[in-house]
Amino acid sequence: MWEGAPHPASGKKDIVELYPANMGLHHVVTLTLDGCVLLDGRRATTHWALAAQLADRFPQVMVDAGVLYVDDDDVLTSAGVAAGLDLARLARNAGVSPRTFARRFRAETGTTPLQWILAQRVLLARQLLEQTDLPVESVAHACGFSTAPHLRRHFTRATGTTPTAYRRAFTLRT
Repeated sequence: MWEGAPHPASGKKDIVELYPANMGLHHVVTLTLDGCVLLDGRRATTHWALAAQLADRFPQVMVDAGVLYVDDDDVLTSAGVAAGLDLARLARNAGVSPRTFARRFRAETGTTPLQWILAQRVLLARQLLEQTDLPVESVAHACGFSTAPHLRRHFTRATGTTPTAYRRAFTLRT
């Protein structure tokens, strides 16, 4: 994972996941809401619960909430963390077997595809807990977890605290 240049409006950095060109993968971009400059003028999607917020906040982005993912040239956006993207599909897009893809993915990122996806889901949950008032069950679904208990298990394993305790500690009060 590499961080991009600071966004001119917010000073925050875009987080960009880049995979080597020889893997045949498009760039996969994970953005904070303050980092959507990469999507200006592009078609993109996000989880349905966040689509209106994305469209309102970034009118230059053509948000399509009715699809699982949008492949716009070199940028892929999804309706949830890895929504609709499984290992076989990723491997097929890369032109390699699932085993080869998993091996190359681990060599490049230091983790398995599943662990990377779980980490991205927890990262998104952290952002939603900090920036929204969504109930934990809604946060779980927005992040690709089937239930709040599944979110709690993975969130606690990754952060050492529960989603509710995390929200209390890290929500900005105005």
